[in-house]
Amino acid sequence: PMNAQHVVNLLDEQIQAFLAAQQRQHILTLVDSSRYPHRLLDLLTVDQWWAVADARRSDTLANALLLREHRPGTHVLINWAGRLNLSTLGMPHDAALPGVRRADRLGGQLGARMLRYIYPGWRA
Repeated sequence: PMNAQHVVNLLDEQIQAFLAAQQRQHILTLVDSSRYPHRLLDLLTVDQWWAVADARRSDTLANALLLREHRPGTHVLINWAGRLNLSTLGMPHDAALPGVRRADRLGGQLGARMLRYIYPGWRA
């Protein structure tokens, strides 16, 4: 975890080194950003871009669309899709989850559920 309030005190090189170390140690690295664009996202080496949007929050849906617009090829995963008719959202998406509770926590539930979409054939 990296507290966003502390990131502003770090040099870009320090952030890049931290993120690179995290990526080497994990199959999937998720970055929680409250808005896009965010300078941290430009410091990442990324194979695939996935934006996770909460179907209950219009700001996350708007951020996902903006990321997809600025970074062609970005995939969108809708969390808390539940029983929603996703066509009424008017939101293009590549995957939907019924509802991962506390997706903002570092427990790994969101990442574990995303892996099957990111890596077809993934088995947990």
